[in-house]
Formats: sequence, C-alpha cells, structure tokens
Amino acid sequence: MRKSVLVVAQQVQLRARIARVLHSAGYGAELAGNQKRALELAARKDIQAAIVVHSTDLAGLARKLRGKIPTTILVGHRTDEIVRPGHSLQGTDASLEEALDEQKLLGTL
Repeated sequence: MRKSVLVVAQQVQLRARIARVLHSAGYGAELAGNQKRALELAARKDIQAAIVVHSTDLAGLARKLRGKIPTTILVGHRTDEIVRPGHSLQGTDASLEEALDEQKLLGTL
C-alpha cells in the first residue's frame, strides 16, 4: 500500500502541483483547501503525512495536525527549507509555487 499524504493549500494550482509531484514519486494524495476539510481528512487513520502551505487562513493548522498525522510539513513559512534559497516568500502565491524545491519536499517524507 502506498503512503497517503494530505496536501493543504488554498491555491488550487499549488495543491495540484504538489499532488503531481507526490503521484510521480508513488505517493497517494488527499487534497484540502481549508482547515475544515483538512481536519476531516486527518481524522481518517490512513494518512501518514501532511503538507500544509502556509497562509493566514491556515494559521495553526500544522499544530492541530501534528497530533493526528505522524509527519507534518509546513511549506512557505520563513523557517522553511523546502523553498529554494534566493526566493522571497513575500508577494504572490505564484512565487511560492516557483520557489518550491520538489526534491527537498520529497526528501522530508
């Protein structure tokens, strides 16, 4: 059985990109665009990891998921190492999508 990963991001394109990366690496992906849906999916026992893309509306979600899902990764926060060096996290969501280091992301799972 392949590992199932919860991907939580408000931006549809970013959720889709992360899901494609996961699928190409052999992972399953469950997608959520808000806290309510993320917590519903997290209540299932078959999700082994979560990737949460930092945003104001998702603030605090990573902390809530840590008790329910074994591995929780916060992407786009200022302490995040999954964002390539030299890319600013200030500004548009598109810049975060361009800055995402897919190999580092997969390495954290």
